[in-house]
Amino acid sequence: MAKANFISSFVYYPFIQSLNTIYEFIELREQVDHLSEHLAFKQIENAQLYNALDEQKKIDVEFAALQSEFVLANIIAYRGNFQEKNLIINRGRKDGVEVDFPVISSYGVVGKITLATANYSIVLPLDHSAFQLGVMLKRNSLQGLLKADIYGNVAMTMLRQGADINVGDTLISSNLSDIFPKGFPVGIVTSLQRDNSGVNMLAQIEPFEQINQLDQVVVIKYRKEDNYEEEIYRN
Repeated sequence: MAKANFISSFVYYPFIQSLNTIYEFIELREQVDHLSEHLAFKQIENAQLYNALDEQKKIDVEFAALQSEFVLANIIAYRGNFQEKNLIINRGRKDGVEVDFPVISSYGVVGKITLATANYSIVLPLDHSAFQLGVMLKRNSLQGLLKADIYGNVAMTMLRQGADINVGDTLISSNLSDIFPKGFPVGIVTSLQRDNSGVNMLAQIEPFEQINQLDQVVVIKYRKEDNYEEEIYRN
């Protein structure tokens, strides 16, 4: 009897408790995934609404196709040094992920797919110096280019002196982007200064999403036919 009580107290009960903890964790993870998917859908929906209001017409076919075409992915590793890191996610070609698909989170733009294998993909984040994105102010549609330096500082460039831009303005993806549809949130203007040429202005940006705090992202199955960024911002 004592032996049975010992087994029950020190072997069986802890084992059952461990199983219950695992089941609770799995259930919680499923709830988090469901919430992340819901927030991603809302992000896409909001961008669609912005375009519909901005153009004062029905959402075009290209945008309507985005409505449910996305996949939730976990970040499983990093590649690179310091701020020049790429994200590795657990989704690949078997999940419909392709190179140049845009990547977002529940807060806004994260980056783009630069490599897709069968089982995993690599994301180039917006705070990487190799990333660039056509952006504009939400307030007045002032256009510019989002770039980062090797330290991960993100800025809006190609702004003329005296341009109508203020600290606190919200930045979104523009219709000149070759990766993102127009209307996805990017960040907030935190300061204004002259660029290295002394001719144009530079707007420092605080991205809505902090890349080093991410554990999940959403890949949107979307591709633009025209590569505006390479043509317009070639130099």
